[in-house]
Amino acid sequence: MKVSAKFVTGPIDNLFDPKLGIYLPSYEEEKERIVTFQELALRRKNMKYPFSCLQTQLFEAMLREQQFLKVLKENPIAELPENRQNMFLEKAFLPLYAMREIANGMGFRFMDYNLALMQAIGNVSNGVDDLSSEGIMHELDYFGALSDVTPPNKQVFLCSLCDLVGTGDILTKDENEFEVIEVKKGHPRGARITRQKEKLKALEDFFNSRKKTLEGHELQLINLPCRRNYCSELNEAINTCLQNSISSFSISDYQLVYCINTRDSQNLSEERINDIYKEVEKTFGKRCIDFLSVKYMHKTGLSVPFSVFPISPNNLAEILLEGVMFISFISLDSVEKHITDKGWKFVNTIKETAEKDFFTSPIYIAVDKNNVEHNFTIPIDYLMDCGLNFIDLDCLLDNSIYISNNYSGAFTSYYEDEYKIWK
Repeated sequence: MKVSAKFVTGPIDNLFDPKLGIYLPSYEEEKERIVTFQELALRRKNMKYPFSCLQTQLFEAMLREQQFLKVLKENPIAELPENRQNMFLEKAFLPLYAMREIANGMGFRFMDYNLALMQAIGNVSNGVDDLSSEGIMHELDYFGALSDVTPPNKQVFLCSLCDLVGTGDILTKDENEFEVIEVKKGHPRGARITRQKEKLKALEDFFNSRKKTLEGHELQLINLPCRRNYCSELNEAINTCLQNSISSFSISDYQLVYCINTRDSQNLSEERINDIYKEVEKTFGKRCIDFLSVKYMHKTGLSVPFSVFPISPNNLAEILLEGVMFISFISLDSVEKHITDKGWKFVNTIKETAEKDFFTSPIYIAVDKNNVEHNFTIPIDYLMDCGLNFIDLDCLLDNSIYISNNYSGAFTSYYEDEYKIWK
């Protein structure tokens, strides 16, 4: 074995020439990292110090990935055309996205799977904040100090890790109290600080009183039964897909799901994908909508994080690193028949001109011919919950019927025992 020594000095930018070559880890090495982070997130979710330590490790890993991406963007590979360059960057971004999604799952579990709370303090984020900024570094310092001085039964969560929190920088909780904390460096003053304080106070008042006035209308917080999902079928389908390239399973008479092993490039050929859509058309007809995991998983807020699905850490890593993708198809004809079979008539509000812009259009109004006050709308969110989260549509319809019989006006829902359907 040859032994050598070297001495280096100077700013980090002067120590390396990225044009000499940058190496991307193999898929299997990246997958091992993501699997390990998810296993730790699940094992430490109810602990204090190991949970705080994991957040610090995850923060550092995400920061390194962010710095690495910055180098790639600032030093494009001259030999690659622009489209190949973009593909290269997209692949390099996936580990950072996967870590962020694991942090999203940690945040959702930290909020005790409370969808109403997640929506109230949530924020749809399309990217990752600069984790090296002075403000976030100050939050990290405060997070470390707070973890050391809070009682052993109180957990602390760093919000900069995830996309789920738009209000607050640090969350703390024990069995009796959930607290949202804004962290500011220096002396807080000015109109912006006042607005942030008012926002925090409004959040606190809403969850304590379970109602608030919004633009002249009362918004209620109501309790609903736990929902059901079909994620266990997804887990089995991914296992089969990894062995057989493509697998499918039927959730109900209105939903069909295909899982595709993308590491076999033949599976992504236009001919193979077209064959899948032709098979679905034979089963369901042309009036279908589809949900692609690789299209929607980067848009936090549309669904609960994939990292709380009751699937194995190995299969989660396959989805997050796009080794496996799923396409979830929902038949509108079958959904309409399903609603009719439950004894409800409905008004179809989908217009031919609106189908191209489906996700901004209303879907159905379910009509109770005996009492119009019990009519309820079926929003696109219901179909997205079925398509992305594999939620049982009957649960959503039953909740709507219950709400129409017992409530009026605007509301947001808290699902009792929601944790039972997730990890």
